[in-house]
Amino acid sequence: MSPPLWLKSIQTPKPTGKNIIPIYAPLLSGNEKKYVNTCIDETWISSKGSFVTSFERAFALYCEVPHAVAVSSGTAALFLALKAQGIGKGDQVIVPDFTTSNYWHMSFRLTDGARSSMPLRRYLARFGIETRGNFIPMHLQPALRKYRGTGSFPNAERLTRTGLLLPSGPGLTGEKIRFICGRIRDYLKA
Repeated sequence: MSPPLWLKSIQTPKPTGKNIIPIYAPLLSGNEKKYVNTCIDETWISSKGSFVTSFERAFALYCEVPHAVAVSSGTAALFLALKAQGIGKGDQVIVPDFTTSNYWHMSFRLTDGARSSMPLRRYLARFGIETRGNFIPMHLQPALRKYRGTGSFPNAERLTRTGLLLPSGPGLTGEKIRFICGRIRDYLKA
């Protein structure tokens, strides 16, 4: 059985070459290694440990509140905030119509009639540029299968096929950005 179309469109071609540009380039220029080693030495490498406790205390002091809780994601933070306010099943929550999870997130969409971003992603991989598929539409995610309605979402499905994520992050240099843009420009001119 072949994988569904949405899965094929997000599979990642493996970059080749000596100088791979990863999908996310962190900036590690301070004490990160020292702090990670401290966590390993203390055997706390997940959600607890001296750094988490110190952060929670400092953040509570900064906010002038008695307590603060560090969590592992924005989703967990929103969940706890809603619970703390007594919001639950059946309650209505109004949210802004535009949100973004990460301003380093760089997406790109082919609008020249292309049926898939995969040829461009394979081309970039040949130059060591890692990419990712844009996203899996909510109505196609296996974990949400039981909630699927009968609606059609052609725009979301088109974005899945024609969109891609490019390398990003604070460690991505101007030189690498120009290199990536040059390869995209070369591909589009061909």
